[in-house]
Amino acid sequence: MQTINPNEKRIRELFEELVSIDSVSFSERQMADCLTKILKEMKFEVSEDSAGEFYGGNAGNLYGFLKGTGEGTSTLFVAHMDTVHPGASKKAVFHEDGKITSDGTTVLGSDDVAGIVEILEGIRLLQDKNIPHGGIEILFPIAEELYDKGSKVFDFSVIKSKQAYMYWFYT
Repeated sequence: MQTINPNEKRIRELFEELVSIDSVSFSERQMADCLTKILKEMKFEVSEDSAGEFYGGNAGNLYGFLKGTGEGTSTLFVAHMDTVHPGASKKAVFHEDGKITSDGTTVLGSDDVAGIVEILEGIRLLQDKNIPHGGIEILFPIAEELYDKGSKVFDFSVIKSKQAYMYWFYT
C-alpha cells in the first residue's frame, strides 16, 4: 500500500485564502467564485444553481463532477460555503504551537473551510499521484448555518453517487 502524505504548505495556503473570504450566509459570492475557479483548474465540470436567487442571496449551491480515472462508483463530498456572524474581514492567526485562531474580532470560519480544504486536498493528492478513482462529486451548499437552506432547494436528482461524505466542523 502506498503512503500518501498531504501537502501541508498547500493546505495552509488554501485554508488561509478561503478563511479570509467573507462568506456569511446569503453572501457567499466571493467564495463561490473562488471555489469554481479552483474546481475548474482541477478539471471538474462545475455548475451553480439558483438557490441564492430563491432566498435573495448572491450565490447558489455549487455542484462539481470529476470523471473517474479508474473503476469504482462515484462518491459525493459535501461541505458548506457559509459562515456565521461576525464573519466579515476574518483573519487566521497561525500560532507557533500549531493552533490556528481568529484575531479575536471575528469568527475564524473554519466551519466549514476546514471541510472544503480537506476535500480539495484529498482530490489533489489523487491527481498528483495519478491514483485511479471512481467519479467524484462535490456539493458546496449555501446557507447551511441557517438550517441548511441551500441544501433544501438543491436538485438532488443530479447526484450520481450512492455514497456521500459530509464535512461539518464544530468548534
